[in-house]
Amino acid sequence: MDALKGIVDLHGQYAATHKGKPPANEAEFKAFVATLEAEARAAGLPPENPANPKATRYDKFLVSTRDGRPFVIRYGTPVSYAKSPDQILALEAVGVGGKKLAVYSNGFVVERPASEEP
Repeated sequence: MDALKGIVDLHGQYAATHKGKPPANEAEFKAFVATLEAEARAAGLPPENPANPKATRYDKFLVSTRDGRPFVIRYGTPVSYAKSPDQILALEAVGVGGKKLAVYSNGFVVERPASEEP
C-alpha cells in the first residue's frame, strides 16, 4: 500500500512543479523521477542500489510487492484532495487471490476484484 501512496505523492510533486498538471505519459513521469534522484544525489544521498547506478530510490514505488509486476499507472489523472475518491490513479497489474490493490487520485487505497475494470 505504501508504494501506491508513493505514486500519488510523486504525482502530486510533479503537478506542484508543472503548473498543476499531472504527467501525461510514462516518459514524462520517469524523467521527473530521474530529476528527483539527481537532486538527491547532488545533496549527498548515496544511491539506493550501488550495484545498479541507473536505479532510483523511487523505483520501489513503481512495482507491487504482492504480484511483483509494475503498477498500471493512469497517466493524465490529476491528484485530488477531495474526501471521496473519484478516479483510480494506479493499480496492480495482476493482483493476488483474485484481488487487485488500487489507489484513487486522493490517495485512498482499496482492494478490488481483479475482474472489475477501473
